[in-house]
Amino acid sequence: MNEQNSYSIKDDKTWYMGPVIEGKSPVDKYSYLGMSVVSGDFFGDKIIIATGAPRSNGTGEIIFYSKDSGRIEFDIRGRLHGEQIGSSFGYSMASLDCDGDKHSDLAIGAPFYYDGNVGGAVYVYLEKDLRTGSFDKRIRLTGKLESRFGFSLANAGDLNRDNYEDLAIGAPYDGNGIVYIYSGSQNGLKMEPSQVINALDLPSPLDQIRTFGYSLSGNLDLDRNSYPDLLIGAYESDAIILLRSRPIIRIKTLVHGNMTQIDPNAIGCSEDPSSKMACFTVRPCFQFTDLSNNMNSLSKFALRYRIEAETFTGTQKYYRVIFRNALENAPNIVEKTISLGLSHYGYTREYCTKELIYLKEKQDIQNKIAFKLSYSLKQTKPELPREGEPLPDINEYPILDQQEAQRIFYAKFNKDCGHDDICDSNLLLKAELLRSMKRKDQNNYTMILDDDNIVLNVSLMNRAEPAYDTAIIIDHSPNISYVGRKITDDQVDCVPTKNQVRCELANPFKKGRTDFQLRFNSYQIDDREHEFFIGVKVVTSSNDISGLDNKVEFYTEIQRRAELELTGVSVAKEVHFGGEIRGEAAMRFEDEIGEKVIHRYIVTNKGPLRARDVAVVIDWPYQINNDREYGKWILYILSKPSVTGQLGYCDLESKYVNPKDFENVKDDTDKLRRRRRDVITQQIRDKDGHTTNIAHLSCGFGARCL
Repeated sequence: MNEQNSYSIKDDKTWYMGPVIEGKSPVDKYSYLGMSVVSGDFFGDKIIIATGAPRSNGTGEIIFYSKDSGRIEFDIRGRLHGEQIGSSFGYSMASLDCDGDKHSDLAIGAPFYYDGNVGGAVYVYLEKDLRTGSFDKRIRLTGKLESRFGFSLANAGDLNRDNYEDLAIGAPYDGNGIVYIYSGSQNGLKMEPSQVINALDLPSPLDQIRTFGYSLSGNLDLDRNSYPDLLIGAYESDAIILLRSRPIIRIKTLVHGNMTQIDPNAIGCSEDPSSKMACFTVRPCFQFTDLSNNMNSLSKFALRYRIEAETFTGTQKYYRVIFRNALENAPNIVEKTISLGLSHYGYTREYCTKELIYLKEKQDIQNKIAFKLSYSLKQTKPELPREGEPLPDINEYPILDQQEAQRIFYAKFNKDCGHDDICDSNLLLKAELLRSMKRKDQNNYTMILDDDNIVLNVSLMNRAEPAYDTAIIIDHSPNISYVGRKITDDQVDCVPTKNQVRCELANPFKKGRTDFQLRFNSYQIDDREHEFFIGVKVVTSSNDISGLDNKVEFYTEIQRRAELELTGVSVAKEVHFGGEIRGEAAMRFEDEIGEKVIHRYIVTNKGPLRARDVAVVIDWPYQINNDREYGKWILYILSKPSVTGQLGYCDLESKYVNPKDFENVKDDTDKLRRRRRDVITQQIRDKDGHTTNIAHLSCGFGARCL
């Protein structure tokens, strides 16, 4: 801050005696105006006071004030509004120069911000954007859910002496509390923290402190070692923790090696030509660039470096490469220690080592392999002094510049994908469900099921650059099951899981076409089910420029094929009416009605599938239709019909079964027959000259049926 732009309370003795003017507040009551206050040249011209009102408008606001020496009232220069209801935007603030332009930038905390899995936010506005009114040009940092990230903020000073001030952010409810350090840069505050100070990592008994980071105060060099220190409050533990900054050793790191054109199909390499795996080398290097004047010789230290492949993020557990000199229980990690006793090691020139790496897994060659290189000083840790004892000399415990001591580098494969290293494939998926008939609705089909398999033909064509990690995924309903595949080449490998089949193609799937066939059986389809589903889609890690969704779906209605046969037998085959005529009132026994007739109906299923809801409908003539309420009996039903052989039933109202309650007699030797009348008859003469009266009856003519 320039001296001519600074001021003190002595410049205007009436400031602290200014009256509270009712009705002049720029925010509503209970907005908590003044919850946080900072000052700086946020608009580039004069000192501005920024104050937070975290409950204003529900979202929170920042009010910018300026003041002329001759006026009692403050002038409002601008406002910033929070973006989320209840986030308490303006609960905390800090003024710092994080981009090194000699003007004040502004950090604003919103500790109650919430969005999915994040909780708490910090907004950083650069002076150049505030000056031009570009309030939307800001960055937002977020913390873990329920952590109250941004509950406290502080200008931590230039911790690593790179001429950019750094920001300390408290998250007191992330476990026992965490303080994050974000470094400044030419472009403003970096998006990833350079340090994460967890209360649980502090030496005992400090690791039991709770709400670590509830308050912060920084940018003060308490031990006069030319590095700013940081005070951290822990409200629930009634404690303040002083973290002193260690001297920083400037180090330059880089990695040499041909890591952009790795051939996954190669066997061996120049360092190990007998290897059966593809291999390559990397050369991690370092050089010291600036040694602190407050630090003794490096000769008593050792430098440890570590390279870890792929698993360093914590989210990935598998790795595709191994080191020849790897750790015993971690093939993807190599560690070495370099003695700094020889002054030429990295002091005046670049010092490198060499590591041989083998490719053990080449299934995924579309994505590059990430490595993390880390350098650290091997040194003893200072002991925590007892109360009243002097603090250890912090200059005896330097630390490497973390901006250079850790480096991420990548190894890339030769993918035959053009100069941009991006594989632009052009995929076309086709699928056909054999013996299915497409209905009018899109993706709706009909299929007649029999005892044969359900057959799906799949075809995939690539019309451009190789497609990596390509697979065809077939989802199906639980009522059908995968049987097997039939392929025309060996570049398709299908693995079934629950309700899905994943068919991996050759990696990469080059320009051309592949066809294969999948078979499913329908044995698990219940008789009550009417449909099944098959969905086919293609996935790839390459850039598919076809513009197609490459998805085919079959919603298939089931029609079952079963050959049914109905036959019938009448016992006796011929029935003759005759004998003595007797009225119904004079009859008592069943055999007085006439000759007994038994009808048997046989239903046969010749397959191939079972038939559901089979019914035999019989029109049974029981009375003569003579235009009266009750006609003469034709086929009088003595007992209720029944079904044998399989489960089933006959549906017949009981009023039609022996409605006259005739008694059953076992002796049927003296059968009485009676004539039926009220029927139009016709005489016919046989070849012997005998005449017979016959009557033609049907349910539509001459007879009443049930």
